[in-house]
Amino acid sequence: MIQRLIQQISEDLNIEIEIVDTETAAEAANLIKTGQIDFIADCICDFSWAATMNMAPTQAYLQLEYVPVSRRGSNIDNLKKVACATDLLYTKNFVFSRYTEDNRVYADSLEECFKIVSEGRADILFAPRSEVPYLIEETGSYNLEVALESDFADELSLGVYTGEDRRLWRILNKEVNHLDISKIRNSVNEDISTTSHRFSPQWLIYHYPLRAMAIMALIVALIAAAVWYRFYIRRKHTQVIHHMAYTDSRYNLPNIMWLIREAPKTYNNLDEDDKCYIVNFELDKVKDNDFIYERDLLDKQLKNMAEQLDQMDWVLLTSTSNEVGGLVCLCKAQNNMEITRLAKESIRKFGYLQTKDSKIWINLKSGISEVDTNDLQQSIQKAQAACSESQNDVRFFDSELQKELEFVQKVESHMEAALNNNEFQVWYQTEYDIKTRKPIGAEAFVRWQSSELGFLRPDKFLRVFERNGFMIVLDYFVLDEVCKLQRLRLDNNKEVVPIAVNQSRLHINEENYLNKVKSIIKKYKLPKHLIKLEFSEAAFESLNQPEQQERVKSIIRNLQNMGVYISVDNFGSGYSSYKLLDSLSIDEMKIDRSILNSNNVTKRKRDILDNIIKLGKFLNMNVICEGIETEEQEQLLLELGCRYGQGFLMSNVELEMDTNNA
Repeated sequence: MIQRLIQQISEDLNIEIEIVDTETAAEAANLIKTGQIDFIADCICDFSWAATMNMAPTQAYLQLEYVPVSRRGSNIDNLKKVACATDLLYTKNFVFSRYTEDNRVYADSLEECFKIVSEGRADILFAPRSEVPYLIEETGSYNLEVALESDFADELSLGVYTGEDRRLWRILNKEVNHLDISKIRNSVNEDISTTSHRFSPQWLIYHYPLRAMAIMALIVALIAAAVWYRFYIRRKHTQVIHHMAYTDSRYNLPNIMWLIREAPKTYNNLDEDDKCYIVNFELDKVKDNDFIYERDLLDKQLKNMAEQLDQMDWVLLTSTSNEVGGLVCLCKAQNNMEITRLAKESIRKFGYLQTKDSKIWINLKSGISEVDTNDLQQSIQKAQAACSESQNDVRFFDSELQKELEFVQKVESHMEAALNNNEFQVWYQTEYDIKTRKPIGAEAFVRWQSSELGFLRPDKFLRVFERNGFMIVLDYFVLDEVCKLQRLRLDNNKEVVPIAVNQSRLHINEENYLNKVKSIIKKYKLPKHLIKLEFSEAAFESLNQPEQQERVKSIIRNLQNMGVYISVDNFGSGYSSYKLLDSLSIDEMKIDRSILNSNNVTKRKRDILDNIIKLGKFLNMNVICEGIETEEQEQLLLELGCRYGQGFLMSNVELEMDTNNA
């Protein structure tokens, strides 16, 4: 209000007025008394008092009405103590005359008076009606209420300094006479309206309690909704994480972690007569079923098997295995014989794919172990180990299997040290001309003279090495030994013949395989065709995949460019024989011993052997038959046109290799 008043005077008189703000009325009185300011804008129109302050009041421009303010609900008759600001004129003029010294509580400002009454240290105060809303808001004294009627009034005027020229007083007095009082009153009302509607939570509760309660209820509801939504989202995310943790994504079935979690709840409630078992079912990976049948068809079969097993009384829980194509079941039975019978029945029931017109049998097998409630994880591992060792049937984890696995662990724990200590020995078996009985080559075999395990033949350790990948390292060792022998014989002017070195099927997918072979052959500077690399027929089982077929073709072609003969071992023992003949350029065919070795070579088997030999010759391949043990077998091969052989019958043919013959 004061600023608007000064602005109007400045505009009317066309002068610039500097406004000096003070914290208290006493500070303003001291400034005017000492002549540091020219006039006070809100001076009480009291001439006698003004004279003591070295100022003269102009005519009044506004009347201030003072209203009593007390705590809400106070009894009027008990309002004995008054809060009063000592530096305000109306305190002396009106308050002192009504209240004795004992009933006065002094304060330095009106704001402090409001706090004193609000806190109960005084009962009443008097304040200008126009300032009450602001002061209540400023001090947060919402427990105070204002009387409707004014108690007394003061007039406001301009207090002009009288120490110098009194013309300023006449000018301002005249200006006050011409002021638009309606504008000043409107200004006061606007200030009151603005101040009284300044928003705050306390103001809202004070003026609109019902609305305040509604807003608070809305806020609480929003907070509750936010908390609920967060809880809902968190629960939803937890469910997703839970599903990911305990569900196999390929089959959308519970996984082995779920089974481990749920199993204790189940087997703790079994009858005393029942034993608890882990039964592991698995599609045999040796046949690479995913390459034969559609993956979706196998997945559908395994899922259907899981659903049906879950409905059987003897199956308590069913989950997927950690391996693709496997199921792990928690089962009950009265003894080992019963659970074995039930597992075999399941293999017969689910061991085939049902197509529209027929059944296609698949290689399903099972492993069983009795549950150790103190270590369920180990029980599962035992069942899986038994399944791994099973041959298209059911195998129980027993003491015999335990010994086998312990032997495997010993083999794996000693294999690297054995290589470093030269415990692996390379032996040779002669490939010979059946008609002349002269050697035409040899095949390298590895034996293990272990310092810990004794003498071991290949069937004791090669399958372990194939599984753990150590076969790759051992193959390079044998190749290096053979190349070293060939180099030694060349340097000593001894007869040399091609020596075959077996290669694991793991090499087909080995990175940098060609460079490693090349570096070994190059190290010994061998002429071409003194090294044969023998791959078993099983190494080429994935030739029906276009990308893999191109990779194998590239490997064979590059090896032949190095001057290496390529031989296919165990030809005729698998289903990919003719596929690889069609896809690959092979130098030599070794007919599998199973075709020749028989107590009675039937006409049908003779015809099969005859056609294989003719096929090899037609494709310009060197044909050797393995497993010759009798002279009758030699005669049969000569009759069928096979000139070369290998086997126990002629294993002692002299090669003068300065080494043992197997």
